[in-house]
Amino acid sequence: MPKPIRTAFLSVILMMCLNISSGAASPERIGLYNSVKGYGLQFCFGDASNKASLNTITVYADLLDIYSGSGDVPGIKAVYQNKHITFSKEIADFKYNFFLGAGVQAGYCGDSFFDKFKAPGFEAGASFCAGWLLEFEKRVDLEISFSLEAGLHLRNEETYGTPALSFYINGLSRCVFPDLTIYYRF
Repeated sequence: MPKPIRTAFLSVILMMCLNISSGAASPERIGLYNSVKGYGLQFCFGDASNKASLNTITVYADLLDIYSGSGDVPGIKAVYQNKHITFSKEIADFKYNFFLGAGVQAGYCGDSFFDKFKAPGFEAGASFCAGWLLEFEKRVDLEISFSLEAGLHLRNEETYGTPALSFYINGLSRCVFPDLTIYYRF
């Protein structure tokens, strides 16, 4: 990954951490994001107990091209989503919340659904999600969701070296892979 891109992402993560530590907008949950798409951290702001909305920021390494063998360098992505709890039900030891949400996402990654789009590049667009947040009596919560990313991918054409812009096909084709986040609740 080029140094300016790495520096920009590290700066965003640092600013987010400084904002969290100052108490200005401290997260209610911090979790490990796990998916076939990649692995990373997820920060959740908001309270699910009163059917409010949850705001999440996810920063993860995009690894699906590595798994499929079509790429050799992982990408990095950042996703912000506003999740609205539409249904809640409390059962003996836990409470489950169904949510729908939308947000924005951006990153530097490959788009290798087709062989001609193997080159990594900038990607940005909208993000949509649906899923369940399971809140247990202990401080551990579990989120299972599906997300669709509709965006554009800007990269250098491998054959001619010219800039090329296309729809981000991986974001649409990966919506069938579930995302699992294991949260620690403060």
